[in-house]
Amino acid sequence: MVHFSACCSPIRGEPIIGVVTRNRGVTIHSRECMNLAQVNSKRFLPASWGERDDKNTHYPVELEIKTIDRQGLLKDVITKLTDNKANILAANIQTFANHTALIGVVVEVENIEQLKNIMLKIKQISDVLNVNRVLKPSKALKQFTEKNATVNKKSNKSNKKSTQNKRKVS
Repeated sequence: MVHFSACCSPIRGEPIIGVVTRNRGVTIHSRECMNLAQVNSKRFLPASWGERDDKNTHYPVELEIKTIDRQGLLKDVITKLTDNKANILAANIQTFANHTALIGVVVEVENIEQLKNIMLKIKQISDVLNVNRVLKPSKALKQFTEKNATVNKKSNKSNKKSTQNKRKVS
């Protein structure tokens, strides 16, 4: 069984590596994942993305955007995200006394190229100081990932039951 790591949330197109786990098969990590330093290298497996069979696969990514606070800034960021066909799953903004703001947003992207383009477009917005991908997921990203995992497990169980019922009937 193969699954994607929640700690780094690898995105199609970025370099990846497999890690043999004790109980869950192989976990796919981004090669930039900080947790790989804690893993015995004997457990590493080469991994690649392979052919893409589902054009509708999206990967949740969290971005942290540091800005100078101004009216309309969040609207400008949302416009760039939607212009680049990124679905927004969660957003949070904090403003500070020194007239700066921190925007946290979780978006769905199709691949690493789309993410890089989105980050470049957001950096071009006036008053944006920095844009970073958050590799350690926040509560919002964890909730989204866990919710989808539960839905997928239910769907898989339903498909297995349907297949078993078909076998019984045939």
